[in-house]
Amino acid sequence: MTSPDAAATERLAEVLPAWLDELAAAGGPTGLLHCPDGGGGALDLTTAHPSGLAQLLAGRPARLSGLVREPAAFADARRRAREVHVRVEELREQHGLETACLAVGVATWTPAAAGAVPPRAPVLLRRCGLRPVGTARDDYEIHLAPGVVLNPVLLRRVAAEHGIVLDGPAVAATAVGGRGFDPVPAYGTLSSRLARVPGFRIDRRLLLGTFADPGAAAAQDVAQLVPRLR
Repeated sequence: MTSPDAAATERLAEVLPAWLDELAAAGGPTGLLHCPDGGGGALDLTTAHPSGLAQLLAGRPARLSGLVREPAAFADARRRAREVHVRVEELREQHGLETACLAVGVATWTPAAAGAVPPRAPVLLRRCGLRPVGTARDDYEIHLAPGVVLNPVLLRRVAAEHGIVLDGPAVAATAVGGRGFDPVPAYGTLSSRLARVPGFRIDRRLLLGTFADPGAAAAQDVAQLVPRLR
């Protein structure tokens, strides 16, 4: 006969994966589905200077002043970098979240629900460091981490709305090859796999901002507690 404790453990093992998926999907509004643009909440590096951008994408630290060289544009970029930095520090201190990322590519499509706002979902995400530098702290250094992730919220949304299940790590891996980081193959793979999604397209944008998946973070916290319940 199965003991009550063993039966409860078996039942928990059966329902836990689906429950964690539901928790991850219920995290509320997130920039991973509705990405801020360069007009508010993000630093737009899409038209950054090619040499500075190549340095940054190769994983070497780059100064903002080397990415945005025209004085008026640099002043605006510095203001936006300051806003992002403040927000990054707030989220770290208040919630323990590391949210600074470079969003590479922004995907949009026609929502399944009538009248819903079309998504603007980052495609690839690279964690980054952003810190003020200089005697007057009037410049910023940006450093990208080596890992590349396909936006998990985008994955969940197309699976839920269109039944298309994508291998996120496999798609992200196509952006890293012998020549270094190149998002174009990943864009091509997604565009091919999601060709039947109405209105799907990818805009080739580079946006530095705060990107968090609160539902997934909550699910991860719960998952870490599960062994104590068994």
